Amino acid sequence: MKQQILFTAAALFSTTTLLAQLPVSQSAENRNVVLEEFTGIHCVYCPDGHKRAQELKDANPNDVILINIHVGGYAVPSSGEPDFRTPYGPSIANQSGLTGYPAGTINRHEFEGGKTALSRSKWNQYGNVVLGEASYANVALQSSIDIASRLLTVDVEVYYTGDGPASNKLNIAILQDGIEGPQTGMSYNPAQVLPNGKYQHNHMLRHLLTGQWGDAINTTTQGTLIQRQYTYTIPADLKGVEYVLKDLAVVAFLAEGNQEIVTGASGPLYVGTTSVEDENNMIVGVNAYPNPTSGNVSFEINLAEKSTVNVQVLNNLGQVVVNNTTSELSAGASTLDLSLEGLNNGIYYAHIHVAGSTVVKRISVLK
Repeated sequence: MKQQILFTAAALFSTTTLLAQLPVSQSAENRNVVLEEFTGIHCVYCPDGHKRAQELKDANPNDVILINIHVGGYAVPSSGEPDFRTPYGPSIANQSGLTGYPAGTINRHEFEGGKTALSRSKWNQYGNVVLGEASYANVALQSSIDIASRLLTVDVEVYYTGDGPASNKLNIAILQDGIEGPQTGMSYNPAQVLPNGKYQHNHMLRHLLTGQWGDAINTTTQGTLIQRQYTYTIPADLKGVEYVLKDLAVVAFLAEGNQEIVTGASGPLYVGTTSVEDENNMIVGVNAYPNPTSGNVSFEINLAEKSTVNVQVLNNLGQVVVNNTTSELSAGASTLDLSLEGLNNGIYYAHIHVAGSTVVKRISVLK
């Protein structure tokens, strides 16, 4: 099979991220569900929709993506209320043919009635239909945020296990959980009612990195691997609603044009220099320089206490290319030098292991 690797987007730089979702699977898999729910803070039965959508995801935690889009008359805030709408919502809702709220689309597919919008009673039924269907492509992603600059970096891979149409659209969405706000009918979903009497809004669409309808992929034959990176500086707020970095999530989905969604995926989002696998709080910080490097890289590792450090370097296929570089470092900042002279140009991931804690640095080799 012919394999084509395509790179796009921003300049390479150092970021902390775990190789948890990449590389993308090259085995044939079934489709994942992308449920876009059209909702609003003044919609009585929308909380019941939130509950039903969450139940579908809970039953299929790795295979269902929920995107809550605040749009339409019920999403218009009254005086003093937060505005959860985005510029992208109206176009997505308008093409669905919805006639009431809440409504939702399952992979933007037309299941019945000449429209893609479905009542909440149909989401589980048609969601399970999609989960049972084969996909011709797999999607995987992982993301990180630099706290100081608020720069989000998203690495995405798409692998075609079969032939797709002439082109696809890759969509990247930023979502946010844990947003407090008003909600009519919150008693229909008491799990999201907070002790202060407000409602917790989850999976809320905040931004589309790839624009209204996505970024084109024009090579879709079996065996094609697409690799893309996107960056976005996250603002302090959207319409006065704060972007809380720790509550963000990034999802990706592949579509045929503006409608039919083939499949989707969520991936880990790491905020700051220490990954969530730093279970023992051993690693205070890690920096790698120069990056990009022509062959040698130095790691400045700041430890909470004296520990043995092991470094492994993996390529973009998840294969270990440098192994068992082990040193005992003192507490505080120390430097560990590593030779990458034998590696070809490309992107690599240095896994720094310390007593059950792990940080991963993305390294670019450019000779």
